[in-house]
Amino acid sequence: RKHGGSLEQAREERLRRLGVETTTTESADPEGEEDPDAIVSNDEIFQQAMRFKERGNEAFGNKRFSRALAFYKLANELLHNNNNNNGNGRDVVNPQQQTRDETVKILSNLAECHLRLGQPMEAGRVATEALVLDETHVKSLISRGKTT
Repeated sequence: RKHGGSLEQAREERLRRLGVETTTTESADPEGEEDPDAIVSNDEIFQQAMRFKERGNEAFGNKRFSRALAFYKLANELLHNNNNNNGNGRDVVNPQQQTRDETVKILSNLAECHLRLGQPMEAGRVATEALVLDETHVKSLISRGKTT
């Protein structure tokens, strides 16, 4: 965090850098209360992650594995941050199961990108991370099997 900013400010700055539009208002409460209109909803974050995943899928389909890897990493980071929810007490719009399932898929895609880029150690690590979340995910099992 820069200059001791709040967790919410740091989160919003990170989201801005990832391309997630945030809504801010000029009339912030001088007593430091959060303005509900200034907060990025968990649903918006989830939807942006899914857009990054789709762009990764497109890049992968065009055999642009480094580009796909970058989009999948962005999607994974957004889902990870969204799932943690920074303890702000708001309800998660998307059920955690849905976020977990999408995270497993994205991690599996990351593993396959690493395999295609000749990075079997990293592929194995990421596939294992996916299998920690869902030990029966076939695509992750196959990816991890390719690394041994």
